[in-house]
Amino acid sequence: MMCASMQGALAFQKGLGAVHSLSHAIGGLRPDLHHGELNAALLPHIIGFNQAAPSVVDEKKIDRLAEMIGSEHTSEAVANAVADLTARPS
Repeated sequence: MMCASMQGALAFQKGLGAVHSLSHAIGGLRPDLHHGELNAALLPHIIGFNQAAPSVVDEKKIDRLAEMIGSEHTSEAVANAVADLTARPS
């Protein structure tokens, strides 16, 4: 079971994308940090990072996300809007 669990965890990290896999890794090092908050904190940075790699960025997804959150249809604008959303107090 331990071996199967380890293999599952390795596979889980690989296909999630940068935000989710980094959140899992950081959360493993710092269990006191909430997984959802880590996702929210990392998302704007990963959107900006992916902007530099046009083969990674799906412009249709950026457009759809921009439409949903009411921002301009650029990766930079979406990243800034997501950062603003996550900065709001609950």
